[in-house]
Amino acid sequence: MGLDAVGAFALVAAVVTLTPGVDTVLVLSTATRHGARHGLLTSLGTISGLYCWGLAAATGASAVLTASTGAYTALRIAGAAYLFWLGLRALRSLLRTPTPSPADPVPAVLSRRRAYLQGLLTNLLNPKIGVFYLSLFPQFVPADAAALPAGLLLASVHAVQGAVFLGGISLLAHRAGAWLRRPRVARGLDGVCAAVFLGFGARLALSP
Repeated sequence: MGLDAVGAFALVAAVVTLTPGVDTVLVLSTATRHGARHGLLTSLGTISGLYCWGLAAATGASAVLTASTGAYTALRIAGAAYLFWLGLRALRSLLRTPTPSPADPVPAVLSRRRAYLQGLLTNLLNPKIGVFYLSLFPQFVPADAAALPAGLLLASVHAVQGAVFLGGISLLAHRAGAWLRRPRVARGLDGVCAAVFLGFGARLALSP
């Protein structure tokens, strides 16, 4: 692949990466409540999902999403259900009383494995990411290029951008943890998370 194609893809992927979405909110919430390490593990899960979608697009597996209405619908419903679960969990945290004081330590109740898996599942259960990769990759992969190496290269570009962006959010959230865990701020963050997860879940469930 030529540098022009990789550079053009990098610009498009950067716009997608910098657009706030479910992944961004999930990493922010995880890093705030459980520390930078857990936030980075959630980021790693998201990045692993990008590689899975990139591999699926390169091998043609993601074409099943557009060719099969049943496959797309099943993945869409599963993704919506997962987002609803995340939203209800954030809503439960918002309504829970009493709210801990800023001086109270935040218990690390989230395991490292679960932190990674929630990032991975959030990414993999979003069929629109698969359709995005399916529609985007052919525009940047030359006809004479080997599909698998080209797909992994483009996925790596997107993954590096995601690692920098989401990793930066994790570290910033950790540094600002004391402020973000103040009662009013924490409740506001829970409200934002609940609204984002439930909103995206409803949008995914109702999308054609």
